[in-house]
Amino acid sequence: MSNADAPGGPAGQADEELTVLVVGSEALANQLSGVDGAGITVRRLPADTDATAVADVPFDCLVVSGDCDPDWELLRDFEAPVVLYGGVDDLPDVSLHRNVDVVLERRPKGDTSLLLEKIRAVTGATTAPSTLSDAIETVTSAGGTAATFLVDADGQVRWSNVALAAYLPSAAGEHLPPESASLYDRLAAVFRSRDGTADGSPALADLAGSTAEPDGTLLQLAVGDQGRYYRHYSYPLADDAEAAGEHGHGRGDRIEVLQDVTATVGNHDRLALFESLVENAQDGLFVLNADWQVEYLNRTYARMLGYEREQLLGTHVAQQLSPGEMRRAQAATERLIDGENDSAEIDITLQRGDGAEIDASVHFWPWRTDDGRYGGLMGAVRDITERKARERELERYEAIVQAVGDPVCTLDAEGQFVYVNDAFEERTGYDLDTLRGKPVSIVIGSEAAEAGESLVRELLADSGRTTGTFELQLPAREGGTIPTECQIALLPADGGAYQGAVAVMRDITRLKRREERLSKFAGVVSHDLRNPLDVALGRAEVLPEIVDLDEETEFHVAEIHDSLKRMEHLIRDVLAVARHGETAVDLGSVDIETVARDAWSSVETGDAELRIAAIARITAHRSRLLRLFENLFRNATEHAGPDALVEVGLVESTTGVEGFYVADDGPGIPADQRGRIFDDGFSTTADGTGLGLSIVSEIARAHDWSVEIVEGIDGGARFEFTGVSLVSEHDG
Repeated sequence: MSNADAPGGPAGQADEELTVLVVGSEALANQLSGVDGAGITVRRLPADTDATAVADVPFDCLVVSGDCDPDWELLRDFEAPVVLYGGVDDLPDVSLHRNVDVVLERRPKGDTSLLLEKIRAVTGATTAPSTLSDAIETVTSAGGTAATFLVDADGQVRWSNVALAAYLPSAAGEHLPPESASLYDRLAAVFRSRDGTADGSPALADLAGSTAEPDGTLLQLAVGDQGRYYRHYSYPLADDAEAAGEHGHGRGDRIEVLQDVTATVGNHDRLALFESLVENAQDGLFVLNADWQVEYLNRTYARMLGYEREQLLGTHVAQQLSPGEMRRAQAATERLIDGENDSAEIDITLQRGDGAEIDASVHFWPWRTDDGRYGGLMGAVRDITERKARERELERYEAIVQAVGDPVCTLDAEGQFVYVNDAFEERTGYDLDTLRGKPVSIVIGSEAAEAGESLVRELLADSGRTTGTFELQLPAREGGTIPTECQIALLPADGGAYQGAVAVMRDITRLKRREERLSKFAGVVSHDLRNPLDVALGRAEVLPEIVDLDEETEFHVAEIHDSLKRMEHLIRDVLAVARHGETAVDLGSVDIETVARDAWSSVETGDAELRIAAIARITAHRSRLLRLFENLFRNATEHAGPDALVEVGLVESTTGVEGFYVADDGPGIPADQRGRIFDDGFSTTADGTGLGLSIVSEIARAHDWSVEIVEGIDGGARFEFTGVSLVSEHDG
C-alpha cells in the first residue's frame, strides 16, 4: 500500500486505524463498526452503487458482501486487498475472481472476530496482543467455547476461563497428577497426540518455552470419550514490563487455547475412509464429462483395462470401446438424458491396453451441473469375462442336450430338478418352470426315485465309475407309462462334494417287446425243439458205429450231423439272446487274458493265431465276457479264414486306458454296414445266424460299455469296447 493515488489506495498505516470499505450488506458494516477497540473505520457503499465509484474512495481493505456482485474486472486494478464474505449459498465461484485475497464464510450470530483477524492479516497490521488484557480479549472473543488459560514459564496457571474445567474432569482424577504439578503434565494425562502415543502427549510436554504450530497441534482424549479431538494453540505474550497490564505477567508467559474440532476431524476421517473405499473397490468406478472424456477412474478400473490411471485421464472413452459398442453406450445414454430411465446397465466388451478384450457389466447414471444441464456419466464396471465364458459353455451344452432326441434332465445333490430339455417336456408334459426346484419323484414316483438314489450312492462309492443305468416306468403326457432305461452320469465334483447328476432317458418299449417275443420263442425252442434235436443228433453220431455204411451213405450221414450241429448252435444263440436280457449282471474282477484264452480254446479256430497285446483286470461278468470273446473269435475265423490273426489289447488315450479291443486281419467290415452289423439277423454269410454280433452288442450294453467298429490289422475289423472299469493292483 505505497501508492495513495492508486485505486483503492491506503487510508492509513499499519500502526494507525484501518479504513475498511464494505460493499453491500449494511448489517455487516454496522457489525464491524460496533466492535470496540478494533482499530478500524468502516465505510459502506450500497450494493447497487456503480462499481466505478469505488475507485475514488480511499481504503485499506475492501470487504465484499456475498449478496452483491460488483464489477470484478475493475477490482483487478485495486492495490488494496479484497475479502469476500458471505454465506455458503451466496458465495460465488471464486475461481473466476482471482483478485480476491480471502474468501470467508459468514459466522453465525454476527460474530466478526475471524473477519477482523483476516482483515488485519491481509493489511499487514500486527495481531500479537500487547497486553494481557488485550490477549485475553482476543482469544476469548475468537475462541467461543474454547478452553483458554494463562500460564507462566513453569507451567503454572495464572488465569483460566470456565471452559478449562471441562477438559480436567474430576471423574478422571485418578489418572491426573497432583494439583500442584505442572498443568502440562496434568493435560498430558488427559490428551494424547494424533499418532496415538500411549503415555501422554509429547507435544504438550514440550510446550513450555516453545511456540506452538501456526495451525495448532491436534490432540485426542486419552481417557473417557475416545472419539473426540482437540486442537491446541499457543500465543506468547510480550516481554515488555510496561505492557504487563493490571494482571501482570513476566518473561515466558503465554496464552494457551484448546478448541474442540471433533466434527472437522471426523469429517476428514470419513472422507479419507470414503476415498480409500472408492480407490480399492472391487468394481471399477469412473466419471465421464459430457464430451465422453474420462475425468476420474479408480485404480481398480485402470488395472482392469491394463493402464496406469494417468494414461486414461482426459482420454475419450472410445479408446476403450469398439465402434459398435460405442454406439450401444451412446444409445443407452440418450435414453437417460431424455429421462426415460434413471440409470442404465448394459453388458459390453472393453478393449484392454494389450489388445485383449474383456466382458464387462456397466451400471451408470447421468450427473448434472448446478443449473440442471447434462454434465456426463458416472458408473461402476464389473469384469464378467469368466461368467460370460461359463454362460457360453452352458449354451453350447444346452444346444447339444436339445439336439438329443431322448429326454434329458439335470438334478442337484438333493435330487431336485435343475434343467429339463424340450424332449423331456414333450414326453412327460412337465416343463422346466413347473419342475425347477421340485424333487424328481414328482415325475417318476418314489420307488424309481429311490432306485436312482441307490445307483448314485453306488457310483459315489466306486471311484472308477461315473455312469450307470436302471429301468423305470416313465409317465407319458397322453397317459400311461413308457418302459424307460435311465442312464445316470455324475456331474464333476467341486472340491470333492457331490454336485448332482444328469439323467438321459431312453424309450425301450421296442426292446421290451423283442425281449418278450424272444422269451416266448426261447421257451418253444428249449422244450419243443431241443429234445427232438438232441435225439436226432445222438442217432446221427452213433449210426456209423452200428451200421456198416457205404462211402456215399456215410457222406450223407455226416452232412446230416453237421446240419444238426448248426441247428444246435442256432438254438444256443437264440437262447443266449433271450436270456441275456433277463439275467442281472453280477460284476467282479476278471483277467482279460485268462478269459480270452479260455474262449479261444472253446471255439473251433483251426490254424488261427491268438495274440494278447496287453494284460489287465477289468470289472465284468465273467461268463458273459467269455461269450463275448467266443462270438468275436468265431466271427473272425469265419470271415478271415482258418489262418487268421486275432489280437486282444487295450484301448488307450491321452487320459489313460478306456477299455479293450478284439481285432483281426480279415477282409474287414464295410463302412456302410457297420451301423447294421449288430442288428438281429444281419449276416454277411449265407449260413450265418445273424445273432452272434447281436449277442456281443447285448453283452456290452448290459455292462454299460460302448462298442465301435474301426479298421483293424491290415484292413481287418477291430471291435473297441470303452467305458470299461479297470481294477487297480491295489483293488485287485
